[in-house]
Amino acid sequence: MRPDRRIVCIGGMHCSGTSATTRILALLGVDMGPPEVAKPARRTNTKGLWEHPGLTRIGELVLRALGGTWNAPPELAPGWLATPALEPQREAAREIVEEVFGASPLWGWKDPRNSLLVEFWRDLLGPLHHVVCVRHPEDVAASLFKRDKMPREQALGLWLRYTGDLVRATHGHPRAFIFYEDLWTGDGAFRRLAELVGTPEAIETPEFRAAVDDWLDPALWNNRAGVSPEGDDLSGLPPDVAALYGRLLALRAS
Repeated sequence: MRPDRRIVCIGGMHCSGTSATTRILALLGVDMGPPEVAKPARRTNTKGLWEHPGLTRIGELVLRALGGTWNAPPELAPGWLATPALEPQREAAREIVEEVFGASPLWGWKDPRNSLLVEFWRDLLGPLHHVVCVRHPEDVAASLFKRDKMPREQALGLWLRYTGDLVRATHGHPRAFIFYEDLWTGDGAFRRLAELVGTPEAIETPEFRAAVDDWLDPALWNNRAGVSPEGDDLSGLPPDVAALYGRLLALRAS
């Protein structure tokens, strides 16, 4: 891997704004791969998932090799990176990265599964810059029920696992926390992203502002049960979920 490149790893629980955030990063100059990553993917994400299909498939296969799936994550025992069944995924990932991003000094990829697999990717690619996408757990649960009919209890448990794993794995590494609602309410999230990827001048251009206004359609912001003008409501959340989200809100305010 080239020592002078900057690699951006975008993670966060499903339905937490990872697609919208990745689009903003692309506008800031981060190479996200071929045009097909932006194609509309499903009725609940009509503007595209912004995922590289090959790297997403790698994440799926790694979880499967470890005995889990995105909605039933495996327990990662000490030494799991040495699992022999992961070697085919490593080789496939190396080939994709070299073929697609070999000449890119600034590139990245988005996959909610990155939240669970930071160590796999860091072991493969070296130092990473991380984007941690966060959304109110109740709103994530509402979105997953609408999309997959997932029970609230399961969705909140997944939020805790994905978000907790990602926060712990990125501690001490370059990272930016991006809260879902901040994408629509000001420039703070854009500035944090621009500073993380090293292109702070990009957000000052008229082209960037026009593209953001065109892409961030308020109609995409559904399920706002947990967030209101009065603030975030944590009262109905399980204690461990409320505790983690509360800590993240404190980081956001600092």
